Amino acid sequence: MDINYHNLLLANYSLLNQGLHERIKGSELSPGQPKVLNYLIGNNGATQKEIADGCFLTPGSLTTILTRMEKLDMVERRRENGNMKEIHVYLTDKGRKLSDEAENIFNDLNKIALSGLTSEEKDIFLRTFLKIYANMQKF
Repeated sequence: MDINYHNLLLANYSLLNQGLHERIKGSELSPGQPKVLNYLIGNNGATQKEIADGCFLTPGSLTTILTRMEKLDMVERRRENGNMKEIHVYLTDKGRKLSDEAENIFNDLNKIALSGLTSEEKDIFLRTFLKIYANMQKF
């Protein structure tokens, strides 16, 4: 395998997903839900569009995830201020509890991914990766 951005990104993404799936096995969480819960921790009451953008999901994928989460009493969707176009999403008590679990999973995966790096190396990597992200957004 060539060592290049594309291959390394795909390999790391695959390993991250494997780690996530391993950690949610046996819990009430299913793929897609942890990142939505994690987003809602700091953005409770966000619109579906904001959540989709913040979680890098298509609106259709998010709708499927939210429908399941709502059936499992993790979130509640509401229309506010008479606006029929925007749906706001709120964590329920159960959703808040599971969001703590999701946050712990992501913190664990971050620790694993960045282990062995100095603080300076972590900072340089994250700033560089953010620049790459900004470059890719131009497409």
